[in-house]
Amino acid sequence: MEGPSLVRAILSAHRTGRPFASFDGVTIEPQTGYRGLVAITAYNGWRYSSHRNRPQVGLFDLKVILQGRGIEHVRTVIVPTVQSVQPEIAEAVFRGEDPRDIGRRLEEKRGLATLQAAMAEQEVNWGNEVFQCKTYFAPPDRRTYDRRVVSSRPRDLLMGYIRRCYALRGRRRWSVKVEEEVLEYLDRHRQQKASRSAALMPQMKGRYVHPEWERFHEDPSGTAEPWLWGELLEEYRSFANTAPDNPKYRGPTGP
Repeated sequence: MEGPSLVRAILSAHRTGRPFASFDGVTIEPQTGYRGLVAITAYNGWRYSSHRNRPQVGLFDLKVILQGRGIEHVRTVIVPTVQSVQPEIAEAVFRGEDPRDIGRRLEEKRGLATLQAAMAEQEVNWGNEVFQCKTYFAPPDRRTYDRRVVSSRPRDLLMGYIRRCYALRGRRRWSVKVEEEVLEYLDRHRQQKASRSAALMPQMKGRYVHPEWERFHEDPSGTAEPWLWGELLEEYRSFANTAPDNPKYRGPTGP
């Protein structure tokens, strides 16, 4: 399915509480009842001040399962993509195209579906809504260090790291040495904050994405749109209006 269709299917899964397969071997499991990692860590430490006016962070959290095991962004998504997927194919997934239409072999399609699911998780859990974590990549746009206004999507964070690793690989054939370089590079950019496990974070310069990273986070096609937007966003808001707050939320003034 296309990117926005996957985000719509995630909403349906939260309504029913049932997991679904976005592709053979790729299962999306809704983390209902605020039992997902995003919901559990939403108000820990410094994240409380970021989310003090967002009482439902983690409402639409989800888990992506690849052939029976939960995914991990570096080793399950980024490294396999940079290893075996052509950059233009990864960009097609980023724009929202259906992995079944652009992949050739079963394993490639499964890998693209995994990449798409990881992007959909970011689109759902990060943004400006009361049920989302705060992000520098909230739609519809953001300012750059040089004061330009560029379009913005939550999945820009993940895709920025993928583009950066493609640049690191260059035209070299994939090898143990290349993989070690990519993994070492990604490990250097993991940070552990607010009791979450170490995760890839945006590289910043003050309030803005660092200029050296900016080109990796911007959409080269100029056509990619948020997947959670327009009428679909209104459907998410409508569901949230009838849902309880995260039990870990303490109110806008704190304890």
